[in-house]
Amino acid sequence: MNTLYQKYAVSGTDRWFYNRYSNFRTRTNLTTFFREFTIRSRPWNENNSNFFSVLGHAPTQYNQHCNGANAELGAGGASISFPITQCDSVTPILIGSDFHFGAKFKGNAKQSYMGIDAAMSLRAANNSVVPSFADYNWVEARECTDKYCSAKVHSQWDSGW
Repeated sequence: MNTLYQKYAVSGTDRWFYNRYSNFRTRTNLTTFFREFTIRSRPWNENNSNFFSVLGHAPTQYNQHCNGANAELGAGGASISFPITQCDSVTPILIGSDFHFGAKFKGNAKQSYMGIDAAMSLRAANNSVVPSFADYNWVEARECTDKYCSAKVHSQWDSGW
């Protein structure tokens, strides 16, 4: 499992972007059925005091970004754009009052690789605050040889989760 984040400030303002991407690749000698893949982000140690409001999140509907389309998100006169790697059976997660966001794939996809993308724009408590997020990843898959299948769960999270 690989995961990364990108955090952008809109210069001279209290506006921020937080972009998440995680992917999972199985071993080549197995047939894999992804059952669930969830990524989530929230304020580090659930400390919401550095956050004022959620301005938006993207994508809001994953099925509109199939076939290589990018998602876009704007705030304070700036915007970000990022590719969507998995669009089928993905639901956005947003709990705006707690500044939690992410995305969840739920299904039965036969593939050896899956990536999930999500982003949020927000206002910080003031212009000098640098928001910190904690990230969480969860993958549930069935890995099969020609003789048997076994359920596997892979997870990781930051210490601030």
